[in-house]
Amino acid sequence: MSKRKSLDINEIVKQKWLVEFNRKPLDKDSLFGFVLACNDEFTLVQKFDDGLFVLDGYCVFRNDEIKRFKVYDEDSFLNEVIKLKKLKPKHIPQVSIESWADILQTSTQLFPLLVVERERIDNKICYIGKLEQLKKKSFSLQAIDTDACWIGSFRYKFKDLTKVSFGGHYENTLALVVENREKLKS
Repeated sequence: MSKRKSLDINEIVKQKWLVEFNRKPLDKDSLFGFVLACNDEFTLVQKFDDGLFVLDGYCVFRNDEIKRFKVYDEDSFLNEVIKLKKLKPKHIPQVSIESWADILQTSTQLFPLLVVERERIDNKICYIGKLEQLKKKSFSLQAIDTDACWIGSFRYKFKDLTKVSFGGHYENTLALVVENREKLKS
């Protein structure tokens, strides 16, 4: 964990240091990840599962919802694990973090399913699906359930979003099952 008084975000990205984000009360658990991009409004990270010690997709969240963060730039158990397992973040420059609309549009071009969260409304529920339509203040998602069955189209407002994830093991597994079922039908 860093003992420095101030850290530059560019140095954190360049050095590929692990960062722990505290977003309470939105999320009771810390979010671990490698910062890939950051602007005044959003941060894009490659997620690190601190229980399984694996990289697990990407997420974008609003900066104003971060309560605290810790940078692991020195010797620590997590850094030792990362080195031993040779885990390195993979940059995905095609994902734009200029707005929620850009985030959804660019990430859906690279990944089959998105995970959207509206934690201020309900921090126990996330929605997984394919982006269907973007409008000025909202978007629609063709939602999928935990059995990889399509359950319909739902509309969400950008102002309610708190986090968008993509490329994780869980949603990629759902997409794999859907793809296999479609192959079997044809």
